[in-house]
Amino acid sequence: MQALTSPVFRSIALGGLLLAATVAMVKPPHTHRLVLHAPVHCGEYYLTAWRQGPVRVATGDEGDTLTFRTRAELDDGCRWVSTETLVPISATRYSYRYEDHMVSCEEGATPLYVPTPRTGYVDVID
Repeated sequence: MQALTSPVFRSIALGGLLLAATVAMVKPPHTHRLVLHAPVHCGEYYLTAWRQGPVRVATGDEGDTLTFRTRAELDDGCRWVSTETLVPISATRYSYRYEDHMVSCEEGATPLYVPTPRTGYVDVID
């Protein structure tokens, strides 16, 4: 019983309560589901953040441009980088631009892919 009334225990208990209250007040960032609408051409390879479907991101201020970069070494022995740029056009939609390019290839490798630029739009779903 004496431990419950000691100044050290009270300080620890008060600190724990303050920490719990702080954690309860901090809200996680709001995320949005981004759905891409852009043409996909048969036989083309895209290094896109949307390869598994819609993307979920925590967005900052409304009106921010979003950029996604993907790097990969493809089966032809070449390294590629893609840049996907989203520019807001309304509160629930971004314009979309995709560009990719080859960075380098292993010695003796022959690139099998070509750049595949495309444009479209992205819907913001809460």
